[in-house]
Amino acid sequence: MARRGFVTVLVAFLALGALGFVGVRTRTASASGGGYELSLHYATIARPGLDVPWTLTVRHPGGFPDGVTVLVTSEYLDKLDQNGASPAPAAETTDGERTIWRFGPPPGDVLTISLDAQIQSGVQFTRVKGRVEVVAGSSRAATTGLDFSTLVMP
Repeated sequence: MARRGFVTVLVAFLALGALGFVGVRTRTASASGGGYELSLHYATIARPGLDVPWTLTVRHPGGFPDGVTVLVTSEYLDKLDQNGASPAPAAETTDGERTIWRFGPPPGDVLTISLDAQIQSGVQFTRVKGRVEVVAGSSRAATTGLDFSTLVMP
């Protein structure tokens, strides 16, 4: 009886894995404001040790003559084992709550930032929440509703 129950659970787990329910699930969120459009492709469900997507696209007609500053919740980034950002920011700092990346003016009207990262192995059974904001010049732009979170499963 116990063996039959174990086999049933094992088969169910393997079926869920084969159907894609156990791996990384992704989503794209977007926001706009102040003439800026943000789009963030990220993992909504992930597991420790797996690569997770995190790609931010910022669009602004007329480009970014003064460069771009991107603010990301530090607590979210702390849960990632990061191998780097592309392009690399010209400057990076933190205010304790947010990681602040400063990018020089990119060519054209679009800046795309990708992280090469995976969920740290010690992070499990938690929902990690984050927020991304863009600052161009001296005023905050496109800060409406670009909150995101990743559920980390074992």
